[in-house]
Amino acid sequence: MQFSILINTHNQEKYIFRCIDSCLKQTYLGNFEILIFDTSKARNIKINNYLKYKNIKYFYSKSFSKIPELNQIIKVKKLLLASKGKIICLLDGDDFFCKDKLKKILKISDKINNNLYQNFSYNYLEQKKKYNKILFPFYKKYLFYRYIINDWPFISGTSSLFFDRKILKEFFRKVDIFKYCTLAIDIKLMMFARKFFQIKFFPYYLTFKSINNNNLSNKYNNFFSINFWSRRLEQTAFQEYLVVYKVNFNYLINKILSFIIGFKTN
Repeated sequence: MQFSILINTHNQEKYIFRCIDSCLKQTYLGNFEILIFDTSKARNIKINNYLKYKNIKYFYSKSFSKIPELNQIIKVKKLLLASKGKIICLLDGDDFFCKDKLKKILKISDKINNNLYQNFSYNYLEQKKKYNKILFPFYKKYLFYRYIINDWPFISGTSSLFFDRKILKEFFRKVDIFKYCTLAIDIKLMMFARKFFQIKFFPYYLTFKSINNNNLSNKYNNFFSINFWSRRLEQTAFQEYLVVYKVNFNYLINKILSFIIGFKTN
């Protein structure tokens, strides 16, 4: 089996069938499988229409955690165990793929080995039914910014990631998924790969990232909110856990903030 597409979904009944269809309509003609893990409040019976396809496996369960990010990671771990593909593609239940994604990835399949790849993505604005490119921040190209200001990797979403399955196996072997629970799997995987493997960009727009009111990241987007800074501190703690942190401006701010919060709570 060349590809396994791992779809995690939770209360995304508006989008999940578009997501699955985008996988079934791939122009890639080889063998691939689609594995779906659903923790929605109620099982959608319309999913039965897709179970006639031999390359689709569907799993349903109640949520494993009240923390959405942890629930997501647990589902991906279970899907990995049930999958057989050499190359893993992650996909959130509200996102969807361009029809040529697997076909284009196949062209570099011999290079994937020890690399975690990220393709470029579009933001799909659900209310307007329009999309625009997620642009790579120009300032992250400069060594000055990466080494002096902030060295966190650029991430265009979970659904843009693909890699050799051994990377995901190593991730779950070495990382305690019950720590740093507000961090989504994309940032954890990227930071893990930076430590133990390599991160590569695949210069094609192959994923549509759904922008809707239920996005997990919505509660962390406000720079002036407690949620924004609490997750920022958790990212720094996760870097230290992996021993990949660098003493730069961003790191110093987070450590000072962490000290202040710790001092006030003790």
